[in-house]
Formats: sequence, structure tokens, C-alpha cells
Amino acid sequence: KKQKEQNAFSNSLQKGDEVVTTSGIIGQINKIEDDAITVQIDPKTFIRVVPSAVSKEMTDQYRAKTKA
Repeated sequence: KKQKEQNAFSNSLQKGDEVVTTSGIIGQINKIEDDAITVQIDPKTFIRVVPSAVSKEMTDQYRAKTKA
């Protein structure tokens, strides 16, 4: 069940979304490719991660904290 939720979450990601990776890195999606997502973590710093490295659970927790 969690895997299905994670897959649906990964497929719903869009440019500009703020996300958290499984390693705890927070950033904003800059580019989405078939095999990688480019995440901007600082004005001049970008990292490429596989889509499965973006954590639904951690992103949801982060978004809940920043909206409160």
C-alpha cells in the first residue's frame, strides 16, 4: 500500500514543488526527466535524484510544519 502511495506521489510531482528527499535534503523541483529529478537546494546549487528518492512521508510532514 505504501509503495502505491509513493508511486502516485512521485507521478504527481511538478516543477516548483518543495520536496524532501529520503536523505533529508529539502529543495524545490527545478526539472523533471524520465529517470531523474533536478532539485534546487540553494540559489546556485542543484542536485539530481531518482524519483524514488523523494519521500512522500517526509515531504508531507515538512509541508504540514511549514503551513502551521
